Amino acid sequence: MPLFRPLRPARLALATALLLLPLTALADWRDIPYEDVAKMPLMLQKVDPGHVYSFSFKASPMKGQAMPADFRLQLKLKDGQLLPVKIAPDGRVDLPIRQDWAHDGTVLQSNQPKGVVMVAMNLDARIPPGTKMSYAQLTESLPILERGISEYAGIMSF
Repeated sequence: MPLFRPLRPARLALATALLLLPLTALADWRDIPYEDVAKMPLMLQKVDPGHVYSFSFKASPMKGQAMPADFRLQLKLKDGQLLPVKIAPDGRVDLPIRQDWAHDGTVLQSNQPKGVVMVAMNLDARIPPGTKMSYAQLTESLPILERGISEYAGIMSF
């Protein structure tokens, strides 16, 4: 009896399909330029040394859709290394912001097609210590911030 038995066509087809599965999974990731996502937080780091503004990212389903249970984000670095991005159960996205990644071609990858999940950047402002103002004064700048954020937010819909 020979030591090597030729594979039957069904076994060969199954082996080929199993080998192609990882390639199929890789094809499902969609690239978003990290530089575009990190632009506002990097700018804040430069112009806001007192940390009056803080930012956060939050993922939520687009209107009329449910949040996909398998939603994932990852960073693909210049050298091809993949770093998973942590997404909390409440949708908060723990996205590291680094200047070097913004300039070297790093991409943020989503495993969902465009229009299924939105990742929004939230800006929160604190009142500087010792400042006394009314709520009306505090919210006076809100319409301006909302206009600026809505113009910028278009690139954040992914």
